[in-house]
Amino acid sequence: MPDYSSIETLLQQMEITVAAAIIEDSSAPGHYFVRVAVTRDARNRQKPSNKKLNEARQTLAKAGFGVDFLLNDSQTQDIEAGLRATILHGYGAQIRNVYMSTRGKSANVWLDPKRTLDQAILKKIGDSSKRYLSVFGIDLGSLAITTGQDLPGVLPCLRTLRQIAPADIPDLSNKLVQRGFKVPSDDWLKRRLDLMRRSGQVLRVEGSRYVLTMEGIRKLGTTKNRTSPDIARLLALARGGL
Repeated sequence: MPDYSSIETLLQQMEITVAAAIIEDSSAPGHYFVRVAVTRDARNRQKPSNKKLNEARQTLAKAGFGVDFLLNDSQTQDIEAGLRATILHGYGAQIRNVYMSTRGKSANVWLDPKRTLDQAILKKIGDSSKRYLSVFGIDLGSLAITTGQDLPGVLPCLRTLRQIAPADIPDLSNKLVQRGFKVPSDDWLKRRLDLMRRSGQVLRVEGSRYVLTMEGIRKLGTTKNRTSPDIARLLALARGGL
């Protein structure tokens, strides 16, 4: 019978909290998946740190236990945040960020890479994602890279926001999807809007809704045809009966 208690005891001695039952890898006896609760301090530093987790993995290996850590972000209790923490822990040298969108019990995971990813790395990340998501009863629907042409850039976001503002993130996301764009997750769009906000192109108002600033309007410019954002806004209002 697997000696789960020895693994947990060693981790407790290193002040690492096990968040759920330890699972043995059915395809590799002697290898275990351990969910670890992580938190963030005021400076957004992860605790326990990746350095400490790597040291724990080495200690467990010397004791005869092979482990992979599945990190659970207990600050937000958010599946996407936990998946992000798990992948960045193992592949931080290759991955800048991770986003996730779900439909029912299926999740689409998007990777923001630091460099070109080969198929071997993608397979490992996919396997890690499957293991993490399975804890929540979610299947991995797809694994994609956030460098495709279907992701909305600054101008499509501004044009769409100008038409429907003031709009919150779910409304803007839905409208972009209707226009044929792919939005990895609400968190991805929020980060994109935050960049535009810091550059003075959008403003966040009451109710966590967004509107364009004068700088954002100037960036779009004005044209006198049906593709003009001003004409699109009027048409949208007319369709809405306003």
